[in-house]
Amino acid sequence: MVVLRGTTCRRWRVLAAVLYCLRRILAPLLQFAGNPPNMGICVACLERDIAGVLWLHRAAVVLVYSASYAIRAEKPLHMTGIQSKLIPVPRHLSSNCGVCVWIAQSDREAARQVLQQASMEIDGVHDI
Repeated sequence: MVVLRGTTCRRWRVLAAVLYCLRRILAPLLQFAGNPPNMGICVACLERDIAGVLWLHRAAVVLVYSASYAIRAEKPLHMTGIQSKLIPVPRHLSSNCGVCVWIAQSDREAARQVLQQASMEIDGVHDI
């Protein structure tokens, strides 16, 4: 384990403090500008939305009707080798603070087929 000492440690602490303050200022401003009310308190949603705007990830999401469906959808995807994980539903797809299944864009059709074969009800598959 690397232990930071001296000026390097102080720089990281200052950077972390600045980023924390920016997040605390940016979230309410985005909320005031029209984002959903929970944007001001949901750090995961804020980080995900900023990453999406900056095109830091290219993926697809499988929207389902409830969080339990999302949890059940992961098993058949993992069994067939499709990488997936649960993430909050992107704001441009739904204003609810729900859960969806993240998959790679290249696995989009394969995931749809696997979930249909597993008799899973899905709301849709969307690129993000």
